[in-house]
Amino acid sequence: MPPIGRNSPCPCLSGKKYKKCHGLISGKEDLFVPLVKNAPQSALVSLVGLPGYMNSYMLRSRFPPGDPRNDGGNDGLPGLYSITFVLSRPGTSLTDGFLHPGVSMLDGDSHLRIAKPKGKRQESDIQAVKIFSEYGPAKFEFTGYPNENGFLGKVEVEVEAANFDDARFGSWHAHHALATLLSTWSLRYDIPFVIAKTEITETRTGSMWHTLEQPFSPTNLASLSSASLPDSRPYTSLYREAVSTNSSTYQFLCLYKILESVRERRARLNSEAKLRGIQLNRPKEIFPSTEQEMNALLGDIFPHRDPQGWSEDTLRSLLLPELKGKKFNGIFDDLLRPIRNVLAHAILDEGELKYSPDSAKDQQEVIRYLPAVKCVVRSMLRSEFPDQFDISNLKPLPSLNDNYSSTKDVPAPAITNRANARSGRTA
Repeated sequence: MPPIGRNSPCPCLSGKKYKKCHGLISGKEDLFVPLVKNAPQSALVSLVGLPGYMNSYMLRSRFPPGDPRNDGGNDGLPGLYSITFVLSRPGTSLTDGFLHPGVSMLDGDSHLRIAKPKGKRQESDIQAVKIFSEYGPAKFEFTGYPNENGFLGKVEVEVEAANFDDARFGSWHAHHALATLLSTWSLRYDIPFVIAKTEITETRTGSMWHTLEQPFSPTNLASLSSASLPDSRPYTSLYREAVSTNSSTYQFLCLYKILESVRERRARLNSEAKLRGIQLNRPKEIFPSTEQEMNALLGDIFPHRDPQGWSEDTLRSLLLPELKGKKFNGIFDDLLRPIRNVLAHAILDEGELKYSPDSAKDQQEVIRYLPAVKCVVRSMLRSEFPDQFDISNLKPLPSLNDNYSSTKDVPAPAITNRANARSGRTA
């Protein structure tokens, strides 16, 4: 912790200078000071440990000599303790809620400063930076733009392409070239970089192709029931790992492991039942072939959602041609296992690294299957642990009225860029 200056405000939040408050008690900097009653619970502390990893520190209150509350020191004494868990959404969001503006409306952000803050930036100061990188024979000249605080927020590059499909193919190469450079900086400066959004604009027309990430829908608490039973806890905990990560590779591996474990669990239960002379009959698990079947499946595996809330676009996006009418076991063996082997072997096998998460092309297959894999996972978990999905007897908490119960699949609003907004056209 940096030294507390004698004329600095006292960390106890009394409003007095340190030299006239707790500086009088010890005559030197004191890391542990009492907080004034009813004052905001904050104090001056220094960051400890590596960025991005959980660490801890203690703020210990000190009282006048002889006060029994000083007993116990840092360890404390037997008694009542209050534990508070503060939650947050993984990472940060470029947008608020379900709004997905074009990149012209976004500043972007990172931990890498490339310019002065906008308010202090003069015309003679750096306004953008040129970044050079390559992927195979292709060489790219990127332009990096700072956000209002001066941190690298957006990176642009121009490519020649025959059409949007060709440009998208080119964007994979550009993505790999940029991601490779960002990975180098990540190691050099020990800071993270996330490419959160990609947009391709046809210069001639201003037409755009862009990526977006659909946010999770807010959901009301509908029960004060206890946690899952011991048999299902490994599955619920790994599922939370999957939905809480921003790594598509890690999420895929988590969901795959759940499927693999469910299959092993079923084999064990079948063997145990056979020894008792019992035949276990399970319903056939087949991926939907039509939008109606898909809607019915979603209603079963997401029972907390509004059954009328699934849009046609959502249903169609899940109905991948190679999955329609295919048995879950076939999906697992024929489609998912090969992907898992590539990911897991590249990371866990002995030898030099050959797989790079920087490659957008290599990630496409994983990203393509993830939504459908989640549906398969939830369907199989519902068969194994139906109580976790049964909300028939649950009622919303009394304090939550109908005005706060919507969890519909909200469609993204029309997106405009600044040029189109002026002309009244939507992109």
